Amino acid sequence: TELAQRNKLEPQEVQFLGSPSLTNEIQNTLQELLQSKGVEEVSSLAEADIQQSLKEHLFELRKEFEIFLDNNKGKYILASTSELMISLIRHFVEGRNLNEVLMMQVKKGEFITYFFTGDEMLDLHRPKIDSIKLKGEHGELTRVPEVLDVWMDSASMPNAQVHYPFENKEKYEASYPADYIVEYIGQTRAWFYVMHVLSTALMKKPSFKNVVTTGIIFGNDGRKMSKSYGNYPDPKGVLETYGAEALRLYLMASPLMVGDDMNIDEKNISEQVRNFILPLWNSYSFFVTYANMHNWQPSAELVQALTDNPNEIWDKVPFSNIDNKLDQWIIAKLQMIIREVRIRMNEYNLPAALRELPMFLEDLSKWYIRRSRDRFASGDQQAMDVLYYVLNEYIQLLAPFTPFLSEAIYLNLSAKRLQNIPQSVHLCDYPETDKDFLEKSDLILMQMEKVRSIVALGQALRVKHGVKVRQPLSEIEIKSDSEPSRNFEIEEWMKNLISEELNIKTVDEEKEITTSEGWVLAEDEQANIKIAVDFNISAELKREGIAREIIRHVQDLRKQTGLQLSDKINLHYYCEDADIANVFNLLEDTLKEGTGAKALTRSKEVSEDWKQIVLDGIKLMVKINKE
Repeated sequence: TELAQRNKLEPQEVQFLGSPSLTNEIQNTLQELLQSKGVEEVSSLAEADIQQSLKEHLFELRKEFEIFLDNNKGKYILASTSELMISLIRHFVEGRNLNEVLMMQVKKGEFITYFFTGDEMLDLHRPKIDSIKLKGEHGELTRVPEVLDVWMDSASMPNAQVHYPFENKEKYEASYPADYIVEYIGQTRAWFYVMHVLSTALMKKPSFKNVVTTGIIFGNDGRKMSKSYGNYPDPKGVLETYGAEALRLYLMASPLMVGDDMNIDEKNISEQVRNFILPLWNSYSFFVTYANMHNWQPSAELVQALTDNPNEIWDKVPFSNIDNKLDQWIIAKLQMIIREVRIRMNEYNLPAALRELPMFLEDLSKWYIRRSRDRFASGDQQAMDVLYYVLNEYIQLLAPFTPFLSEAIYLNLSAKRLQNIPQSVHLCDYPETDKDFLEKSDLILMQMEKVRSIVALGQALRVKHGVKVRQPLSEIEIKSDSEPSRNFEIEEWMKNLISEELNIKTVDEEKEITTSEGWVLAEDEQANIKIAVDFNISAELKREGIAREIIRHVQDLRKQTGLQLSDKINLHYYCEDADIANVFNLLEDTLKEGTGAKALTRSKEVSEDWKQIVLDGIKLMVKINKE
């Protein structure tokens, strides 16, 4: 009524289409059909079954609708009716299937507009439009018989927008053709094609240098995305649950960006958060935690290396002397990833560029940071400087793909700590490879690759034989001289990394590896490596393994109680097993250092607030309190 009054229409209470009783009959019939077919949604019903069940009702309603239209010729009608009747009108007028229109939601106050000629919907296409005449100021107006294809208008856009060739001739020709164009792949036979036709005719050259075409997104079942099919996640829900960055990463890394089609997959969107966004944020948070703990500030070398270019932070690796091998390696890997991403971006291959970025993040978080934890815990200046530099360069590299996440990290890492630099990551020049540094890094890159190959073999053996990494082993032997042209000596720092990562006491490089009892062999032919690991576990090694398990459980307990890394504790324990108690006696210093404990106290009784730990089936009770 209010809407009618605003539009100066006289509201009338009339039965527009279908009585309330008929509406109820149709709804009951549909419900019975759903139950008989054992399905919950109308979209799951066969169209023929719905048509047959509602045959009489549809005949009656269609006849009633045609009479209503005939009685109101030449009138503008504003009708308010039920959602069911709107769905049936869509079926009558648009010819849509009932199993589709009955699933369509109509919001309160939503307008659906139709124009009719007789009992048919007005068709503004040939040939019917040719019979339509409009009144004009100087006579009747009719359709122009023939016009150029509308893509001629679109294809003329580059020159028409600057009124070429009548104006801006030199400026236009200097910038023609465009560096690139992007659109849906269907434009290869439409817009792109006609642009080339016009450009060839007028300019004797192509209309653009590069093209990015996108494919089509289908539902998760391979059909077109449709509400009635329910075959795609709600876009708003995706943004609220996973964020815009996850959706952007998913789409830009997909075949969609090279013109291929794909089915939407919400699971893959969620994996962008778990496998990329969270590891990046955790790496950033890791740095911030230790920077704040040690009141870290960028070294003078870092600050002095700022360039005079206001849009760059570092145009070269800003370190004159890097003595740590892990630092050398991660900087070299960064230069490699910058080079590869720039190559792919210059090729307009966005998925290939984006695929490089998660691989580097895995190197950074799962190898460099994890292997350097002790250095960060001690506040090592070089380690902090290197991680700071790497994170800054990486988020600038990532900025076009995750603009919000990169900006948030940049503002805290750089804009608040360094002077005379851009106040947004999006004002920075894109990172450039330090070619000189990269050329000098071939050896360290090969050495670290060899270390990681050996570690991967050793870890696979542990998994295969059910021996946790926390259980120390005595020795690993390595043979890698089967192809001398690819071989180089395993240096001491490499042995130390292998020893720490695999938790093996001794690392030896041998020409022939041991095959005695308890030794297990593994080989990586592609990497030119054979190893043998001694899985004989002595009583001493067993105690060390138990100590590591205790440390892990106590560290978990520290996290649960909200203790900071710098907080010292008193550790109380209760155990009836003599071997476990012996671990506390013989490895007291190891346990104190690993748990951050000032004192280890054996108790004679426990209460409800103690935590139980099970070690090889033996119960150990522990309790911690902040000193």
